[in-house]
Amino acid sequence: GGVQLATDTAASSRTSELEASQSKIATLEGQLNATSAELSKYQTESSNWRAECTTKADELDRFTSRVRSMQDTIDTLQTGIAATQTNLEKIVATAKGEEKARSKHNLSRLSDEYEVLLNRKSK
Repeated sequence: GGVQLATDTAASSRTSELEASQSKIATLEGQLNATSAELSKYQTESSNWRAECTTKADELDRFTSRVRSMQDTIDTLQTGIAATQTNLEKIVATAKGEEKARSKHNLSRLSDEYEVLLNRKSK
């Protein structure tokens, strides 16, 4: 009887330890599953952020390309404006020269006419 009681007590103690260990394992498995779920959530968020960053980088590349294209257009227009300005300056200089020559010619003609009138008057 006494040996049986000791054996039963030892077995009962071992069963309690086993149940406690199984309970700890179950708790750890629950924590592991919760951590795995959290990790999965973070991996999904990370993938979403990565995709968004890639999209934003592509968008930035497109905008940069547009700005470069606009800058090229601006440079071309400025070159055209400078050429037009130079042509206008040449046209103005030519027109001034022609006007000066016409004025000289007209002044000379008026002077000649004045001289003719003076000669007629003195006769």
